[in-house]
Amino acid sequence: MAYGLMEFQRIEGLPDWCKTDGYDIAAKVSDADIPEWRKDGMKLFPAALQALLADRFHLKMHYEMRDAPAYALVLAKGGPKFKQATPGETYPDGFHTGDGKPALGLGEKWEPGSDHGLLIGQAATMAQLAQNFSSMLNPVIGRQVVDRTGLAGPYDFSMPVFREWSGSHQGEDSEATIFTVLEDSLGLKLEPIKVPMQFLVVDHIERPTEN
Repeated sequence: MAYGLMEFQRIEGLPDWCKTDGYDIAAKVSDADIPEWRKDGMKLFPAALQALLADRFHLKMHYEMRDAPAYALVLAKGGPKFKQATPGETYPDGFHTGDGKPALGLGEKWEPGSDHGLLIGQAATMAQLAQNFSSMLNPVIGRQVVDRTGLAGPYDFSMPVFREWSGSHQGEDSEATIFTVLEDSLGLKLEPIKVPMQFLVVDHIERPTEN
């Protein structure tokens, strides 16, 4: 949270106690800073948390670029199974913003009590789909996904998503995985690759002293 890392980005050099010890942290914003935090507290929060870690845990770290496993989103044999978005489409049965305009991009629709839903693209790009796989579906895939389809978009499409996918990372040989569903429904596939990725490397960290 402090450094804005995605799930697939790595932290190296943490001692074992960092992965097992839990702490209750109660931090208070100074009275003089409250007006600024009321304006944009979410923007200020990461830097404040970094300062807390440096102060109480004596955290020192640096960044390194290293090659890491990832997936390339590419065309499967036979090509894409979706159509280019129509300019001006209103998506009467789709997603809309509060003022009634079409919500362009990606969204999910779930039926109550169902074990699966739909990931729906309304004038969405392949880059947005890859980003969704990297973030929202990272518990399923476990790696960064980069767009290598060569498709500029935007496109309309949908593919099933399953609740059971949220439990753990899936191997490519598992049954009914995102790998097979992606190819069957969209004509796309995920190919293992390696890409340069920014790692956060911990140089020093200590258990905090009591208040």
